[in-house]
Amino acid sequence: MRPFHSRLATRVLLPILGFSLVFGAAVITVVLFATARFAQEQTENNLRWRADAVRQIADDHEDELQRTGLTENASARRDRKVHALISIDDFARRNGLRIVVLDEATQRLREFGELQVKLPAGGGVERVRQFESDGTAYNAYSFAFKPWHWQVTLIQDSRDYEAIEQDLVRGAWLASGTLTVAAALFMFYLSAITRKPIAGIIRDLQAGQSPHYEGIAEFEFLSTSISEMMATVQEKTASLARYQEHLERLVDERTIELTRVNEAMKESLRQLEETHQQLLHSEKLASIGQLAAGVAHEINNPIAFVNANLGTMDGYVKGLLRLLDTYERHDPLLREHLAAAREIEMVKQAVELEYVKGDVALLLRESMNGLDRVKKIVQALKEFSHVGETDWQCADVHRGLDSTLDVVWNELKYKAEVRKEYGQLPEIECLPSELNQVFMNLLVNAGHAIAKRGVITLRTGNEENGVWIEIADTGSGIDAAHLLRIFDPFFTTKPVGQGTGLGLSLSYGIVQKHHGTIEVISEPGCGTTFRIHLPIKQQRLEEPL
Repeated sequence: MRPFHSRLATRVLLPILGFSLVFGAAVITVVLFATARFAQEQTENNLRWRADAVRQIADDHEDELQRTGLTENASARRDRKVHALISIDDFARRNGLRIVVLDEATQRLREFGELQVKLPAGGGVERVRQFESDGTAYNAYSFAFKPWHWQVTLIQDSRDYEAIEQDLVRGAWLASGTLTVAAALFMFYLSAITRKPIAGIIRDLQAGQSPHYEGIAEFEFLSTSISEMMATVQEKTASLARYQEHLERLVDERTIELTRVNEAMKESLRQLEETHQQLLHSEKLASIGQLAAGVAHEINNPIAFVNANLGTMDGYVKGLLRLLDTYERHDPLLREHLAAAREIEMVKQAVELEYVKGDVALLLRESMNGLDRVKKIVQALKEFSHVGETDWQCADVHRGLDSTLDVVWNELKYKAEVRKEYGQLPEIECLPSELNQVFMNLLVNAGHAIAKRGVITLRTGNEENGVWIEIADTGSGIDAAHLLRIFDPFFTTKPVGQGTGLGLSLSYGIVQKHHGTIEVISEPGCGTTFRIHLPIKQQRLEEPL
C-alpha cells in the first residue's frame, strides 16, 4: 500500500478556504450595507433632532406668553413671535441649515440661514424627504406649530452623508464580488481533481465489486480501505447469521420460561398499598371523565360570545375608519364647503356612530367578563388538582370548597341551588388535593341524589382542636339498609355505568388518613347530610434519635 502524501493536507484545506472566502464575503457585504443604512438613518435622525430643537424654541416663547397671562394681547404675542424668529435664525446659522417659516394665517414666508437653496413645492409634514437643487442633494423635514399656525421646514445639505453611503455600498459590492470569484475558482479546482476518482470508486460500488483505483495516493488508499472493509463485512455478516440463529433458539426458550414466571409474579404483586393507589387513580379518572364535558361547555360559552363580540367590533371599527377617512379628506374644506359637511353627516348616520360608541364599551365589558369566567374555571381546576403538592401543608378549607364547587358546577347548576353557611375557620394541616377529592365526591353524589330541583348547603364551623364541614342535600336520601355499607368499596346504588362504588370508600380512607371522622345522617325522601371532622394540626409519631 502506498503511503499518504502531504498533498492531502492541501486538498483538505482548499474547501475550507473556499468556504471561508464565501462566508467572509457575505459578512463584509452585510456589515457594509448595514453601515450604509445606519448612515442614512443617522442623517434623518439628525434632521429630526434639529427640528425638535426649533419646535422647542417656539414652545418656550408660547409658554412665556401663557405664564405672563398675555396670550390674548396681540402686541405681546407679535413681540414673542419676533424673538422666536430671531432665535430660529441664530439656530439656522449655527447649524448650517435653511429654515423656512410659513405663517398660514397671513401666508407670509420667512427664510433663515446661510444655506442658499429653494424648497420645492409639495411634500408632507413630520417626515424626512429628499430633493435635488442645482445638482446638490438635500434633506428636508417639515412640522406644524399649531399655536401660531406656523409650518416650519428645515433643509440640510446631505452631500457629505451621501458620499459616505455611496462609498460604503461600492465597497460592499467590490469586496463581495472579489471574494466570491476567488471562492468559485478554488471550488472549481477542487472539483476537477476529485470528480474522476470518486466517480470510479462509486461505479465499482454500484456494480457490487470491490473498488480498485490507482493514481492519487489519497484515493488509492481510500479504494484499498473500502475493499478491505467489504471483505471484513462479508465475514462478519456470515458470523452474525450464525449468531442470530443461535440467539433465536435461546430467545424462544427464554420466552417460554419468562411467560411462566410472569404469570406467577402477577399474583404475588397484588399488595394492599398498590391496590389502594390504583383505585385512587381510577376514581380520579372517572371523576375527570364525568366533568370533562361540563368544563368544556363552561369554557366554550364565554369564548363563543367573546369571538362574536370581536366580530361585531370589527365591523364597527371599519365604519369608524371610513368616517375618519372622510374627515381627513374634507377637513381643510369644511368651513367653505357645505357638501363635505353633509357627506360626513351621512357617513355618521350610515355607521350609527352614536350607537357604536355606546355598544363598543358594552362589548368590551362582556368580552372581559367572558374571559374572567374562563380564568376562574381554569384557576378552579388548578387549585382543585394542586399539581405537584404531595406534602402536608396548611390550607384554607373554604378555598378548597369553593374551587371544587367551581369544578363540579356544571353537574349542579341545572338542578340545585347551592347555599353557603361558612363559619370562621383557621387554616388546617392537610393534603389539599386529597381533601378536594373528598369534597368533589360528596358534591357530585348530592347532585345525583336530586331528581329535579333542590338545595345543596355547605356549612363549616369550629370545635375543640378541630373543624367540621357539612355537605347537605334535599335529595332522595339513603335507605337505612344501605347506610352501613355506603363506605364499602364497590358498593353503589346508582344504575350500571353511572358509578364505580369507590367515591365514598376513597373519601372515608382520605378522612381517616387525616385523623378525622366522617358521619352521615339520611332519611329517604328528605335528603342526606355528610359531616366531616378534621383536626387543625396533625399528630405524628416522633422519629427515634
